[in-house]
Formats: sequence, structure tokens, C-alpha cells
Amino acid sequence: MRRATCPTYSIGGKVLRTVIYVDGQNLHYNLDALGLQEKDVDWGQVFEDLVPKGDRLIRVNWYQAARIASWSWNAKYHSKMCPAGMKPDEFQKKAEEYYRTECDRLEKLHDAVYGRIEENFDAIEFRYAGVLKVDPVQVWGAKPSELRIGRRVGEKGVDVGLAVDMVRQAAEYDHAILVSGDFDYVPALQAVKDMLRSVTVVSVMKGTPPKHQGHARRLRGLCDAERQIFEADLKGKYKFQSGTAATKAP
Repeated sequence: MRRATCPTYSIGGKVLRTVIYVDGQNLHYNLDALGLQEKDVDWGQVFEDLVPKGDRLIRVNWYQAARIASWSWNAKYHSKMCPAGMKPDEFQKKAEEYYRTECDRLEKLHDAVYGRIEENFDAIEFRYAGVLKVDPVQVWGAKPSELRIGRRVGEKGVDVGLAVDMVRQAAEYDHAILVSGDFDYVPALQAVKDMLRSVTVVSVMKGTPPKHQGHARRLRGLCDAERQIFEADLKGKYKFQSGTAATKAP
């Protein structure tokens, strides 16, 4: 059985310390576009490979929405959005079912997926912040036969929690690795760089190498290094195998 480990090196007698920050919502959407879920990936091996020689992995802080944003049916307002051919009470029922389903889905992700990842890889800690926003009355679909009710519309507060921790913890690490291509992290990265910490930005890419410039230009210009995790590797060498041993933080 392979045991994923995090090698420790030193330069001039000083061990370089690395913390990885994962924007879980951004990562989820990128994986979904590749037909993958978090449970399909050996994250211990992924993060081990992201840490360069000379660095020691201290912690992986993985940020996810804590809950679904509050919502309730407003008959006066929401009834106006009822699609043609559907009765308002049926529309209300479908919208409320969608909202309950999303709440249940996120709760199951916390327990069955994120909890399992924490159990398998000791270096990973999930941090729940902010809310996932959904619109249960949004009607969409290319054709009437493909009509869908309810849609996720983004998150609020997840990126803030990550950015605050990255800056607040900067005195405790030498190197920050950010797994996200979100331009909103530019101020946090600038603050970390101003404290003379090095920064690597990592993106998840479709297909296979060669290298592709996947980040916003401002983000690329600010980081010290860029890394890509490619679809082929996620479905190949990084595919999760049952029984994978834990990666332990020092």
C-alpha cells in the first residue's frame, strides 16, 4: 500500500514552511466541469506533489460554504415568476423541493465527502465559512421539454474567510499555495507578498499539458509561481483508491 508522505528538507538550516489554501467552491465547479467530484481524487498525493523540495507542509486549509443561504416562498413576488403552463402552487412546491434538496445535498457533502477526506488525509482541515446562494425560483432550460427550476448562483463569505486566514497566518509560514483562479484574491496575495512571503497559485485545467495560462493576468503577475493540475492526472495518477493511507502533517 502506498503511503503518501510529506518530505522535509532544509535550506541553510531553516525548514521552509508551506500552507495550502483551497477555495473549495471554486474547485468544486472546476471538478464538476471535468465530470469529477471531490471524492474521486487522492488529495493527499495532489498536495504532496504541490509542495516543492525545501518546503514542509504545515496544513491544508480547505474552505467550503457552511450552509445554504436562507430562503422562503413569497407568494406576492415569486408567483410572478411561474412559467407558462404551470400552476403557482405547483411552482411553489417545486421551488421548495429544490431548496430542501440543496440543503440536504450540502449536509451530506459535509459528512460523507469532506469528513471522509479529513479522515483519510490528516494534513487537511476543512473550514466552513459563508453561505452557498441558490435561487429556487430561477427557471431555465433551452427548450420547454428541458425546463428546470432552481439554480445555484454562487457563494458569499467563503473567499473572505480564506483571504483573512491567509493574511492573518502569514507570520506562521514561508510559502502560501492558493488553489483557485479567482481574481478576488489579489488583495490578499498582495498583502502576503508585502510580508515577504512567496506565493504559488494553482488551477485545475481541462485536458493534458502543455502548460496553459489559466489565471487572470493580474493574478499571474502577482504570484511567484504558477502550477496546473490537469484533468488527465486527476483521472489517472491522482485517482482515489480505496485504502489510501493518510498524509500526516508534521
